[in-house]
Amino acid sequence: TLTQKRREALERTEKLLETIDQLHLEFAKRAAPFNNWMEGAMEDLQDMFIVHSIEEIQSLITAHEQFKATLPEADGERQSILAIQNEVEKVIQSYSIRISSSNPYSTVTMDELRNKWDKLEGDHQLIQEALVFDNKHTNYTMEHIRVGWELLLTTIARTINEVETQILTRDAKGITQEQMNEFRASFNHFDR
Repeated sequence: TLTQKRREALERTEKLLETIDQLHLEFAKRAAPFNNWMEGAMEDLQDMFIVHSIEEIQSLITAHEQFKATLPEADGERQSILAIQNEVEKVIQSYSIRISSSNPYSTVTMDELRNKWDKLEGDHQLIQEALVFDNKHTNYTMEHIRVGWELLLTTIARTINEVETQILTRDAKGITQEQMNEFRASFNHFDR
């Protein structure tokens, strides 16, 4: 009967949704600790070290070698987490289920994990290539320089925008450059 068919379809859908729910839960259980590990590893790789002896350098190199030894295991965990997400998407697509593939148990997305992993790999590569732990020629890290650069670009963009707005306002109101200079002089005089 029609009711029986509908009931069977609903039960199949319920089982599929339970499967997706279990996969989401498994993803959340594994992705959160992995994400924390990656953030800690990135922080460790970006730390600046000031060393005063060969022993300190050797201990940093040893610690880095130990970190490198954990990368294959971490990559395996990343692949497992990726497989869980791919399984969710596969179930959703193969059964044409109309639900969001976002995970209700985790705020961490696979894209975030991919981006962080790529950044971690890049940082690791740079550390491996350079092995620079301290730059005696400057107190500024690359992060300080990037922040300063972004601030400079923002300030320049804001200034350009302000000047363009003033030009448009002047043109729209029919104010001459001489009148604009007079307004500016008056403003500067009274703004002291």
